[in-house]
Amino acid sequence: TYDVADAVRLGVEVAGTELGAVRLDSGDLGLLAHQVRAQLDGLGATKTRIVVTSDLDEFAIAALGSAPVDGFG
Repeated sequence: TYDVADAVRLGVEVAGTELGAVRLDSGDLGLLAHQVRAQLDGLGATKTRIVVTSDLDEFAIAALGSAPVDGFG
């Protein structure tokens, strides 16, 4: 299990605010996407994309419709 908030903080610390993307692949992807977007924005990484991967089908993707997700895998 990873500490998502700590990983996002470290990613921005290492790559800077131009961090290209982060990938979420487990847990409540919709909730995590909202939390990560808020954290990224707060750290100044407003252009960083959020990509989610997991056992996604058309129903899971549709359920993420309101989440700030930029891509699916």
